[in-house]
Parts: sequence; C-alpha cells; structure tokens
Amino acid sequence: HIRAILKDVEIERLKPDQTPRKIRLKLRGNPDLKIGQRIEVLAGLNPPSPPNIPGGFDFQRHSYFLGIGALG
Repeated sequence: HIRAILKDVEIERLKPDQTPRKIRLKLRGNPDLKIGQRIEVLAGLNPPSPPNIPGGFDFQRHSYFLGIGALG
C-alpha cells in the first residue's frame, strides 16, 4: 500500500467550500502514480481521529495544521 496526500479535490455532491483542502488516502496495490497526476477513486472518507487516551497524540490537531481534512 502507499499513502498519498491529494489536493485540489473534487467530491461529488459537495460544494467546493465544503470540500477538504487535502485528503490522505491509502491506496491498495502498487499504483504507478506521478506527482501532479490526476486520479479518480471511489473511497470512504472519515475525519481525522481524536486522541485515543487523555494526553495521547492528537492526530486530529496534527492533521489540521497539515491542512488534511479527511482520511480514507
């Protein structure tokens, strides 16, 4: 698997102001991707998760500062 961060995302039935600036996807297999290449995928997206335990690593906050609004 590879993880890719996508920007300039278009999501069906979502207005541009409701679409996350960036999303991070885990892609199965070994796709031959190049930087800047456009792709089309069917993916389930979720918001970044909060800390698992009090005082634990806050992935939600970390993702916010990286500009990542969804994971899939």
